[in-house]
Amino acid sequence: MIMIRTMKDTEIEAILSLRRKLFGDFFENRFRNYIKKNPGSILVADSDNKENKILGYAFAYPWRSSEGVVHHLYSSDDHQNEIECELLNRLEQNFLKKELRGMRIMVREDQRSLIRNLNALDFKLETELVTFENDDLTAMDILDLGNKKVELKDFENQFIDDIIEVETKCFKPSWHQSKEDFLSFGKRQNVWFKVAFVQDDMVGYLQIMASGGLGHLGRVAVLPEYQRNGIGTRIVSEAMKWFNLKEVKKIKLRSPLDNSPAHSLYRKFGFREIGKEFDFYKKLE
Repeated sequence: MIMIRTMKDTEIEAILSLRRKLFGDFFENRFRNYIKKNPGSILVADSDNKENKILGYAFAYPWRSSEGVVHHLYSSDDHQNEIECELLNRLEQNFLKKELRGMRIMVREDQRSLIRNLNALDFKLETELVTFENDDLTAMDILDLGNKKVELKDFENQFIDDIIEVETKCFKPSWHQSKEDFLSFGKRQNVWFKVAFVQDDMVGYLQIMASGGLGHLGRVAVLPEYQRNGIGTRIVSEAMKWFNLKEVKKIKLRSPLDNSPAHSLYRKFGFREIGKEFDFYKKLE
């Protein structure tokens, strides 16, 4: 019988060992610090045979005021179907208790059992994404591409309303960040939050982070009316310079499958496609 419970403080290293099977050591220290402060964000699946062996786990948390997010879910091959279903059902119960109205989960393309279970539990596929990676930042000759009229300024609170406008025009509603999300991101360590201007007009923004030699190209947003003018190229160019200064060895990013112009841009900077991920959503009632 599979038992679902909250992670114990003594199980952090065991959880990290399982996480490496999905992500390697990508942002491992950041993850360790988070779950150490928020042990309730990890649900553990084990058996009732007193072996205390972790069979699977889910990393989840409330997002905004109405949605719960399952960042990832891992299960061992033994009893995989049962483990996944038990974790998903408990997560749904927990989110309902918090009066959240939706549940979102990101899944890798090789998690075929989990995808089948999500479909069976009435989750709907909202977005298919392509995962890119760059582990060769030595191609420095490409770092001055793009529109030279673009000026990147540090994020300030006074820019927030214009940034929300960019967010609304560039991303689907389920991906929108709130004012609080932007303000919180600006306070984090090891992040670079820049706002792009052409003369006096705000045209986009950039959010990236780096830690332990690893980088994440989080958001590159350019207003639709300013796209295809070399602005996105310039923003990514400056991002690559920052990653280089931070001595980053590997960068990852995700982009919607249907955003082929962005894919071409990333390939220009040495990124290569390494897989796909799926964004599933379920309305909770």
